[in-house]
Amino acid sequence: MRATFVGALFTVAVILAGCANPANRVTMDDYTDQCGTSENSGHFDVALEACRRAWINSRIGNLGTELESRALYNYGRVARKAMKLDDAEEALKRSLELQASIDGATSEKVGRRLAELALTKIFQRKSEDGIAYVERLIAMASAYSGAERKAVCGVLFGYIEDLPLPKFGAKRSEFETAAKAMACSRAEFK
Repeated sequence: MRATFVGALFTVAVILAGCANPANRVTMDDYTDQCGTSENSGHFDVALEACRRAWINSRIGNLGTELESRALYNYGRVARKAMKLDDAEEALKRSLELQASIDGATSEKVGRRLAELALTKIFQRKSEDGIAYVERLIAMASAYSGAERKAVCGVLFGYIEDLPLPKFGAKRSEFETAAKAMACSRAEFK
């Protein structure tokens, strides 16, 4: 009888462990709010820790791929701003992988992650390694307007300026053509 009871408790524990935990969702949301508030006030060290904790809660609380991707994206963005570039790259790559598994390779959310990865590569002084991200981003650039269009234009101009000549002259011209097609103006970034 005791073995049956212990076995039943184990089964219930396994089932509960596999379910989303509402307490983790509340905690994740609190950390996400703290991350955003701290980021907006320029306290990137506090924001980075809050974003990291939001990601941990999304993962250990089994809150789903969408929330984990979002938490990793936020962590990656803030890590880039805090100049924790290796952490940013790792988080953004994982977020990109998760988001693509949800939305497909050409969704706007995937594009946001591509843009952040491309920017991270510029900050790492590895723009050559980020060309593939920019090329993928260009393919979906027409989906963006407003601030997001401006961000994509910023990525393009960043690569136009950062890629060395003469080796990447053709690639710079390709990115310049894409910027013109988006009606981007260098004056927006001066």
